[in-house]
Amino acid sequence: MSARKSTAKAKPRAKAAPPTPPPPKRAATLHARYILALLLEGRNDQYIHAALDADDLPCPSDEELDGLRAEFVPKGFKPTTKGAAVALKRLGLAEYFAKKPVAQEALVLLRQPRQRELVEAGLIVGVPTAAIAQTVRRYLKREASVAAIETYRLLYFDTSGATRSQLRVVVHARVRLAVTRAVGDTGDEVAARRAISGDARMVAVGMVASPMAWRLVMMACGFSPGRCEIADVIESLESTAVVRASEALLRGEADDERRASAYVDVLAKLQQIRASVQTPEVEVAKKLNAFRLVHSVAKLPTISELAGGTANYTVDVSPPSPAVEEDAVVGSDAVPSPAAE
Repeated sequence: MSARKSTAKAKPRAKAAPPTPPPPKRAATLHARYILALLLEGRNDQYIHAALDADDLPCPSDEELDGLRAEFVPKGFKPTTKGAAVALKRLGLAEYFAKKPVAQEALVLLRQPRQRELVEAGLIVGVPTAAIAQTVRRYLKREASVAAIETYRLLYFDTSGATRSQLRVVVHARVRLAVTRAVGDTGDEVAARRAISGDARMVAVGMVASPMAWRLVMMACGFSPGRCEIADVIESLESTAVVRASEALLRGEADDERRASAYVDVLAKLQQIRASVQTPEVEVAKKLNAFRLVHSVAKLPTISELAGGTANYTVDVSPPSPAVEEDAVVGSDAVPSPAAE
């Protein structure tokens, strides 16, 4: 007997869901919130390109702008609605859309080259915003509030999402754009490279966050770095020399032995200099050595001993009697009146 063939129809297989598209590629940028603010305002790509180019800010491609628009800008979004206010606060754009004075001050910092260079370099080396504002007022004679610098960091120079290597590339692109825009297309690539490398922001991006890095940034801006304690500087340099020597010895690549030996020589010279440097505490101690305080260990004499032990003395600590006349003088030689007698 032959096997019967099945007449039942096979059920169609469910179609597999299409794979999730990978997220769009995004270039590292420090002014992502500013770009997002322009997108939320409903600006088109041409307007965004022109706005960023006018402020010497690198602009992402149209593909990246489309990806940001699809991810962060919902359909029919209006910044004036109540629901939009919550979203803007979450994105850190509430001050921008509210047109608060701090947002306008931050925009002024962006469009002033000298202030912008100093503020961005200070943010790179981790200087507190209060110190940056004080430096701007002192050297540039311009008012820059702490809140305005914080808003500037949030909108135009947010380094929190960039690695150190990315920060070098992004800062170089910003500086190159500003330099070439200021001097024009002269065709002198050597002069352009020299100008870019001497910019305070490029100096800052190659330094670690420290007070000495802030002084180097101020010198790159053309300002006097101010007085510093040599003892503190030597201590910082000694720590750096020890770390660099250890790095060269542990890495063990070509010329690392020579580098380690050079750092050890620097460390030895710093220790010799330290021996001849006087700290403020030592100077104060030397000045105080001129004053010598002595005291006697002998017992203090009592009043009875001072009086020879022949008289008894009492002290009246009670308040004066109201009956005493105001013109009476204690110990005076005035003759008492007959009535008083």
